[in-house]
Amino acid sequence: MCEALAARTGAEKEDADWVEDDWEEGDALEEEDDDPPWESGRARSLGGATLRDLVALRAGGTVRRAACSLGDAAVRDLFALAWRCGLTGDAARAASVIVQAPDVVAPDRTLPAALDQLHREEGLAETAAYAALWGCAAECLLRRSETPPDEPRDWKIASDTGCECPHCAKLRAFCEDAAARVARFPLREELRRHLELVIRRYRLDVDHVTERKGRPYTLVCTKNRASYERRLTDYAEHISHMGSLIRSAPGGEQAARRGSDRERLREAVATAERS
Repeated sequence: MCEALAARTGAEKEDADWVEDDWEEGDALEEEDDDPPWESGRARSLGGATLRDLVALRAGGTVRRAACSLGDAAVRDLFALAWRCGLTGDAARAASVIVQAPDVVAPDRTLPAALDQLHREEGLAETAAYAALWGCAAECLLRRSETPPDEPRDWKIASDTGCECPHCAKLRAFCEDAAARVARFPLREELRRHLELVIRRYRLDVDHVTERKGRPYTLVCTKNRASYERRLTDYAEHISHMGSLIRSAPGGEQAARRGSDRERLREAVATAERS
């Protein structure tokens, strides 16, 4: 399904370029047809078919898991074409699917970037489809980053190892110990490699090095703040996207309906600037 969407979106972009060229030249199309170029049969057919493909992701009131995701350029092209072709109903239905399918269009990254560009289309920001996409992005960002991440107060870290062997049990105990910073595991090579694999696979906040003294060698594990640092990076990115959403907020009647979310975004950005 996503492959079909991507292919159609690419075709729409080519059609958009073709139509835009004719619009700028203002010759054959205007002489032969009184309708705006964006309302040509080809453009409307492509746009409507792609929107219906997206809506088809929904089955029985739920959204089927997609095999791939759509980027901000694809989302921008899709809804810009729909707007220019007057496919507001199809666009609204497609937006409702996107709201329920974060694996198809990431609400915290892809939507803010797409909306920043769609906002430049005159009148588009006043549509229900645009407001639905904006609201989805705003709610996601506020849910994840309305307040700054709490700094860790101790050294207790995530301890999922996916293994019940006695060596992983000791590793879990080390992770859950709020005071312990370093642990030593004297083990033969295959067992050291097993613990190293578990640490990498489950992204435990643990640095490890093999101390090559004595027999068996010792795996020395030291806790770090990797998860917290990743959270800080995500928070900074989310705040940047919030600023973008504030600038691209819905207009017209939709502005009043989304006013509370816009104020919460402003407060979140102000809090980040003060911290």
